Amino acid sequence: MKWLRHRTAVTAGLLIVGTALVFLGWYQKLGYVDLVATAARATEEARFDNQDLDRAEGNLFASKDLITYNRGVRASVAGQFASAVRHFQEVISQSQSSALRARAHYNLGNLFALRGKAREAAEMYREALHLDPSDWDAKSNLETLYAQLRTSEEEGTSAALKQAGEPQESGGEISQGRQGSEKGGI
Repeated sequence: MKWLRHRTAVTAGLLIVGTALVFLGWYQKLGYVDLVATAARATEEARFDNQDLDRAEGNLFASKDLITYNRGVRASVAGQFASAVRHFQEVISQSQSSALRARAHYNLGNLFALRGKAREAAEMYREALHLDPSDWDAKSNLETLYAQLRTSEEEGTSAALKQAGEPQESGGEISQGRQGSEKGGI
């Protein structure tokens, strides 16, 4: 009889714990996961008045880094360069997730590239690749930046040579050589 009471108590305890876990999961999904997903959809649709990130931040299980990252994406899509940079830099400095830091570096690279800050953009892409070597978008963007930087440097050299009155050489072969070595360095 004693073991039956013990078994009943254990069963009741497990039932209570299981019910509590179900409610916590439900709370997590409805109070956080769904809010973040709704906020991301609103950002994609360029609806910036959505308050779901603010509501999700109050959740017991909220990831401040993920919310800050999403705020950076929202600011970026809204064209708020300074705010986006601030949010992404906060993620980079405070997040424990290397995947999230890699995404923040990548997005900062895109922002800098759009602002014509090629060297800063290249640095962000390199750091994104350091954190996530399989990021093909960062690789592609970095290669494009290298090609643009090389072209602008060659144009600057050509202009200086024209001013000096010296003959110019074709840069086609040199460009191919540099491009190959830069790809190997990634």
